[in-house]
Amino acid sequence: MYDIQCIAPTVASILAVPVSSGSEVGPVEKVTDSMQPPDRLALVVLDGLGSNVLEQVKDEMPVLMKLADLHHIEVRSVLPSLTYICLSTLPTGTFSVLTRYC
Repeated sequence: MYDIQCIAPTVASILAVPVSSGSEVGPVEKVTDSMQPPDRLALVVLDGLGSNVLEQVKDEMPVLMKLADLHHIEVRSVLPSLTYICLSTLPTGTFSVLTRYC
């Protein structure tokens, strides 16, 4: 399983832009290798939708499941798993100060 820190370097690699200097991990190659550089890129973040919940509701979400079939990886959250801490990690690839002390 990948860590949430891999999102920023993966998106940067897909868009061919530099990644934040504080990022400690590289891109997810199984995602970047399967994509051509796009004109645009959408990152869909579903807060609180873990794989266990997704499995229970997959029949109710056919469009989301079709998207997941294209390029889906599961990532581990930061701790504490709070929305504002996780969302601050996404664009930078670095942990917030709070994650280091929890």
